[in-house]
Amino acid sequence: MNYIIYTISCLCLVIIQTTILPFSPFGNKFYDLLSPLVIFFGLFRPVREGIPVVLVTGFIMDGLSGGPAGLYATTYFWLLIAVKFIIQYLHENNRILWPIVVILGVLIENLMIYAIVSLVSPHYQFNMSDIKAVSIQLVWAGLTGPMILMFLYAVLRIRAL
Repeated sequence: MNYIIYTISCLCLVIIQTTILPFSPFGNKFYDLLSPLVIFFGLFRPVREGIPVVLVTGFIMDGLSGGPAGLYATTYFWLLIAVKFIIQYLHENNRILWPIVVILGVLIENLMIYAIVSLVSPHYQFNMSDIKAVSIQLVWAGLTGPMILMFLYAVLRIRAL
């Protein structure tokens, strides 16, 4: 039953990410909405539940993005592992720290994506427009990420216990 709820949540976020956000005024300035989902699984769910959901979601995003194969699956997997490492030092229910965790998660995801793209495409140059785009994404992550985490906590935590 849990995996059905997880799948529906993932698909809803994938649909918002791929169909609604590109045509919104924010366009490509908004961060990956699936990052808070991965962070949620890292904070509140055991690894045995998080890894299958994160990998399936990553493969779905890989199929829809048109990027290098395994880009999102790899990024989401390592983001999940990083969050599991971070919560050894933080209390996961401290809602004051949620914006910091989401910002760090989005930063880790962007760094991994840029690293993978630069490995695949040797002619890629990291420039100031990339820094500006990542900065805007980090601001959005700090503002909206905790709200997404609260929503996921309310929806998934009740059903998943």
